[in-house]
Parts: sequence; structure tokens; C-alpha cells
Amino acid sequence: MAIPAKLKQQMESQLNATIKRASPVSGGDIATTFTIRTDAGQSYFLKFGENLPPDMFNAEATGLRRIATAACIRTPTIIAETDNYLILELITEAKPTDHYWINFGHQLAQLHTHTSEYFGFVQNNYCGATPQPNPRDKNGYHFFATQRLNYQAELALERGLLNIGDVDLIERISSRLPELVPLQPPSLLHGDLWPGNQLCDEFQQPVLLDPACYYGWAEAEIAMTLLFGGFDKRFYQAYLEINPLEPGWQERSGIYNLYHLLNHLNLFGRGYYSRVNNIINRYR
Repeated sequence: MAIPAKLKQQMESQLNATIKRASPVSGGDIATTFTIRTDAGQSYFLKFGENLPPDMFNAEATGLRRIATAACIRTPTIIAETDNYLILELITEAKPTDHYWINFGHQLAQLHTHTSEYFGFVQNNYCGATPQPNPRDKNGYHFFATQRLNYQAELALERGLLNIGDVDLIERISSRLPELVPLQPPSLLHGDLWPGNQLCDEFQQPVLLDPACYYGWAEAEIAMTLLFGGFDKRFYQAYLEINPLEPGWQERSGIYNLYHLLNHLNLFGRGYYSRVNNIINRYR
């Protein structure tokens, strides 16, 4: 697929340069991705999609800027942004060493020390392609129950992916959150931290990509890193040096990951039902 001519013209106007080469990049589930090179010798990373929600790229850009403002961990610099595309700094990727995972653990822990009075965020955004509501809420239990677990469960019910009994059990878990989860402040989170949303740069420093930012529980962020196999053990050791978690955080990971598994159920279908069902029955 080529970059549509109208979009290409708009990009060139914003960049004040001609795009001489555009190479597709695999792996994007939502947007179409390219690396582009201009006649000025600059290379960038491009994401575009003409049929995406008009606020999707703005929401991503807001998250990237907020993480960058914390000055703890690198994000790609935003070069240009419209409703239809996002042009970012092109990061040179390297193979991670042990030192990378230590840097990553320390820097993510430092990010999580940035807190707010409220759970939520300055705007709603997206976790994958699913809208993620972020109304301000001083009560983290109420926020996670209503805007994460129950919200996703209702979406799945509407789509025929859960039955009413499943939803009742999820709502029961939501009502028990104060028993199951320790009190935590609203920390600045990436929000969708699976392995594909981080990379190692040429200096063995972590770079965060595709955020679904909000202020939430730090344990929820660490739990998601475990969802698809986990990061290197040095990452967790380094993280806990800066931001110790309450004992039992590994055992609580399923509660937090129920949100992301429900989201995957809504995005990708019944293949995720068994994992959702296992967690529902574990914490019911």
C-alpha cells in the first residue's frame, strides 16, 4: 500500500520537504505504518489511517507528550500531527542487554512516582482500538471498577462475547476491589505496556511507544508486563529498587489483567474467553 497522494501532499507541506522514499513497516494492527525519508535527508516514522476515529492520533500524541514532560523515560519526538496521521522521530533500535532491562526498570519506576490528585486523564483515549474513558475520579477502586472492568464487560456483553452471568461475576469482583487491591496513589502510567510498545535504543535506553496514558495504579502497569510472558527478571528487580510494591503483587496481577484480557476479547474475539473465564472464577 502506498501513502495516499492527498495525505502525502499534506505531509510534505508540514515537513517543508519532499518524501523521496516510503517503506512499509509490518506490525501495526490499527494504523498503517511506514518509514519515510525526505529530500532533506531526514528519516521519520509515519502512522496513518483515513478511517480511524478523528481523535485517535491526538490522544496518542497527548500521551507521548505527557510521558516526555515527566523527563524519566524516552518517547519519540512528535514531528507532525493531524487527524489522519502522526509523524514521529525514527528511533534506531538495538538488541537489549542486561543493562537495558535495569535502565527500563529504574526509569519506569521513576515515571510512576509522578502522581496526580485524581485517577483518569486529561482526555479519553484508546487502548488498542477500544475507546478508553478517563473521567477524573478521586477513588481508585471506583475508577477501576466502572471505567475499566465493568466498562469492558458491558462492551463484551453487547457484542455477544460474554453472557449476563459472566458480567455479574465481573461486577462482583469490581465490588470486592477494596478487599483485593491495596491502596495506591494515581501514578502516571503508559497504560498499554506489552512488549511491542517498548524498544531499546542505540544507547541501551528504553523508549515507550503507543501509550494509552492515564493516572492509575502502578501495580496494574507492572501486571500487564506479565500478561504475555513477562520481561527480563532484571527489569522487575530494578523497578522494585525504586518503587517497592506491596507483597503479593504477582498474585494480584490477574485482577488488573482482567481489564486487558476483556479488551482483547472485545478486539479479537472468543479466543480470549477462556483466559477471562479463568480469572473470573479465580477471584469470584
